[in-house]
Amino acid sequence: MVSRKKFLLACRRKGIFPPHISKALKCTHEMIAENGPFVNKVDRMINRFKKSILNLEIKQTFYKIGTLHRKIQDITPTIIQQTSQPIADRFIELQSEAFRNHLYDRNRTTSRKLSGISDDPGHPRNPICFNETAITNATTIQVPNETMHLLSLGPKFALPHTDIQQVPLYHVMADVENILRTDQRKQVQDQNRCRVVNAMTNFIHSFSSSVKSYDPVVRFCASATRTTTRFLKSHTEICILSADKGNRTVIMYKEDYNQKMRTLIEDDETYTKVNRDPTSSFQSKNNNIVRRLKDLKLINEYTARQLTRHDSVCPRIYGQPKAHKPGLPLRPVIPNMTAPTYMLSKFVAQVLQESLVSKYNTISSFAFCQDIQNTKLPEGYIIISLDVVSLFTNVPRELVRKSIIDRWSEIITEINLDLFIEIVDLCMDASFFRFEGQYYRQVFGTAMGSPLSPILADIALDTVIDKAMSSLPFPIPILKKYVDDIFMAIPTDAKELVLDAFNRHEVRLQFTLETEVNGKLPYLDMTLPEGC
Repeated sequence: MVSRKKFLLACRRKGIFPPHISKALKCTHEMIAENGPFVNKVDRMINRFKKSILNLEIKQTFYKIGTLHRKIQDITPTIIQQTSQPIADRFIELQSEAFRNHLYDRNRTTSRKLSGISDDPGHPRNPICFNETAITNATTIQVPNETMHLLSLGPKFALPHTDIQQVPLYHVMADVENILRTDQRKQVQDQNRCRVVNAMTNFIHSFSSSVKSYDPVVRFCASATRTTTRFLKSHTEICILSADKGNRTVIMYKEDYNQKMRTLIEDDETYTKVNRDPTSSFQSKNNNIVRRLKDLKLINEYTARQLTRHDSVCPRIYGQPKAHKPGLPLRPVIPNMTAPTYMLSKFVAQVLQESLVSKYNTISSFAFCQDIQNTKLPEGYIIISLDVVSLFTNVPRELVRKSIIDRWSEIITEINLDLFIEIVDLCMDASFFRFEGQYYRQVFGTAMGSPLSPILADIALDTVIDKAMSSLPFPIPILKKYVDDIFMAIPTDAKELVLDAFNRHEVRLQFTLETEVNGKLPYLDMTLPEGC
């Protein structure tokens, strides 16, 4: 009963229901499944009833525990009278020990049961907890708690719809029509179309009541969204940005953001001004190459239409704050969806990704932990991290060409090497953008935001790593790379040698080195070795 009490209280605190309560109302499932006009009313009644049963069961459990304690107190004198004080004391001690062991086993069972219920998506939850590490406020403005909570959820959290205008009904209708046309029987089309119209009409009519449901997550999101909207309207001097790593959100002053962006753009070694918009020129070059690929029968008609562009627009640049670094420096990003070579870059990137696999890459923090958890460092070795200074704006194009030529035997494509290099050159040359009315071109590398940018940077960085590794006079037991962050183990006295080996191969690609302190090293979003 003590274990049961703990379990029921935890269920109430988490806003979930035990299976013996939730599964006892199967008779109502048919009413909900029919999706009639009373669905929301039935759902609210069921939730209220479940809460009432849970509260009553908790009260009953407390009552039973009190009754059992009284019975134990009443029976103890009888045991002493029937035996003796030493025997009774020994018996009670053994019973207490058995009680503790049994309670420990039951608590473990109920904990697993509680975890299983909590992981079940069918059980409603309370609003999720505030993650303080997921948000950085770089202003002096006091942000409302609800706004901080909402922003800390990150870009991958999908807010529930609270307005019928937000629901993409037109897209649903278009998709339904495309599906209906796959059946040539007009009668079947009309019957299914009527069913869909009926379902959508019922959804629209019941939408307002469903938004006002008793789901605590929906209520919180609706309230927090209203609070955040009012706050942002009254503080137009700030901006909300997504950090470049770790799914973090950053609040900055717009003036600070703009000043940092201007400082980035004014670096004439990385960017050069362009007198006019080069979009139309690169669009013509893109379409000419696509036409050549089609004439050579290297791509089909459908692919040629996909790669041909007629409505290109010059991309704009923006910055993502590096929340893990002091001063919140910005990483420049140029979304290339509207650029003339976007689809062609995507086509080339797919060829390279399917052909070239890096032996150093790790895809996530979780995968990195799995890769290194069984690694034992040799005596006298330490762990370090190497970080490339502005990788995407410093990748030498000659290094990219040489890396592709060296690994051409691994690349699976029917395009010959000369034409493939010409396509890559065009995509790299098309790294231009607009900022505050002025046009710029990136001198080195490809714009971060292009589909081709990560794979070209990855290929070039692998080439530098291979050269550096071959020049080191000692073995490296482990080396892993995540984008431009390199984790490796080296001898204690070889820090300068390793840094020189990585920095001397390419002038534009320079590395910074960070060593462990007291056996701990920050890497990605964790601290090693504690993080793994």
